[in-house]
Amino acid sequence: WKEFQRLCVHGYNKWFTHWINVAENTDKPVYFFRFEDILANPEEELRELMKFILGVESIEGKVIDQRIKDVMAMGAKKNQTYKPRQGGTNRNLKNYTTEQIEYTKNYNEELFHVFGYVKDDERLPNNVTPFMDFEGQASPKSVEKINYYRKLNEIAMEKRMRMRGGIANQDNKIHVGPGIDGGIRLVTEMQVLKNIGVTDHIEFAH
Repeated sequence: WKEFQRLCVHGYNKWFTHWINVAENTDKPVYFFRFEDILANPEEELRELMKFILGVESIEGKVIDQRIKDVMAMGAKKNQTYKPRQGGTNRNLKNYTTEQIEYTKNYNEELFHVFGYVKDDERLPNNVTPFMDFEGQASPKSVEKINYYRKLNEIAMEKRMRMRGGIANQDNKIHVGPGIDGGIRLVTEMQVLKNIGVTDHIEFAH
C-alpha cells in the first residue's frame, strides 16, 4: 500500500506537470476544471466550459444555454451520472499514515497551490477545498501560484478565441497516448494492474 501510494503521488505530479507545461509553452489551449467546482457551482462551471469548447464569448440564447438550464431544472438527484461518495472530503484520511501525508504534501506542494487545494485563510478565505495545510511553511514560489489554474484558463480562452472559424487545425489539436512525446498513461505509471488488491480498504464512490 505504501509503495502504491507513492506511485500515485508521482503519477499525479507527472500528469499535471505535463499539462501545465503544454498550457504554458505551446499554442494549444488547455482548460482545467476541478471536480469540486462542478459539484459546488455546476451551472456556472458548465457555462464557462462550454464557452471554451465552442470558442465563443457567450452562450446566451444558444441551444447549449437552454440545455444547461433544462439539466439544472431536473435537480441534483436526476442530473447526476456519477454519484460522489458520501460523508464529505478526506473521508479516507484515516487510511494514510502521517508519513504518507507529509510525503504527499512535500512532493506535490506546488501543484496543490496551483489548483487551490490548500488551507490559506488570508489568500483563500472561503476556500471549499482546504485539503492540505502547510501551516505557513510553503515556499514563496508555491504561494504565488495559488489558484494559478484559473490564470491558465484565461490564457487558454485567449488561444481558443484566436482559432479561425472557431475550429482547431492539426497544429492546435492535442494528441494523447503512449506514442506521443511527453504523453503518459496513469494506469502504467501507477502500476495499477500490479497493485490490484492493495486498495481494498479504501472507500470509493458507489
